[in-house]
Formats: sequence, structure tokens, C-alpha cells
Amino acid sequence: MPQRSKNVLKPLSILLVTLLIGVLLGAALTGNLVRNRLENFRAFTSGDGFVTQLTGIIEPTSDQQLEAITPILESSGHEIKEIVRLSRFQIYSVIQDMETELTPHLSEAQIQVLQERRRRVRERYRLIQN
Repeated sequence: MPQRSKNVLKPLSILLVTLLIGVLLGAALTGNLVRNRLENFRAFTSGDGFVTQLTGIIEPTSDQQLEAITPILESSGHEIKEIVRLSRFQIYSVIQDMETELTPHLSEAQIQVLQERRRRVRERYRLIQN
């Protein structure tokens, strides 16, 4: 009987180790993909990043073409950056107004949950920005 359990234990151990390695690799790859997409989005919403990304997409065929499109892309990039900044401010303002209106209708526990959720979102946003 001990030999039989030893024969079963070895393949089971190999299977579990393989599964664990697969899970770890999958989590690492997913985290890397999400990080890259966030960086691309962040770059797209900054003035210089917008110019760099669009220049890479367009792939200008000459220096003259690059010189012609760069001011257009810079202008649009600065507009997008400002729109993103204003929209964040507007979202923050709407959320504050909503919380002010909700407060009289919520219990103390519900208010605490809402405030904790808001704190976590702000913390995540700070981490994404850095």
C-alpha cells in the first residue's frame, strides 16, 4: 500500500505544481497587459503622449509631412489634455453633489461604506497617475 500511494502522490504533485506555475504566469501576464494599456491611455491623454502616439500611427513619410502635421497634433493633444482635466473636475463635482444629497437618506454605516469606497478609488487613481 505505501508504494501505491507514492505512485499516486508524484503525478498529483507534478500536476499541482504545473497548475500553480500556470496561475502565476497568467496573473503576471494579465497584470502586465493591464499596466501597458493604462500607460497607453495615460500617454494618449497627455499633450506630448498624444503627439507621439499619433505620429507613430500615421508614420509620416517625409520630414516635410512631419513638420506639417506636428503643430496640428500638438494643438489637438493640448485640447484633449484640457478636456480630460476638466472632465475629472466635473466628475468629482458631481460625485460631491450626489453624496451631499444622499447623506440625509443614508445610515451612518452606509455613509462610511461610501466614504471608504471613495477613498479607495482616489488611492487607485493616485497609483495609476504615478
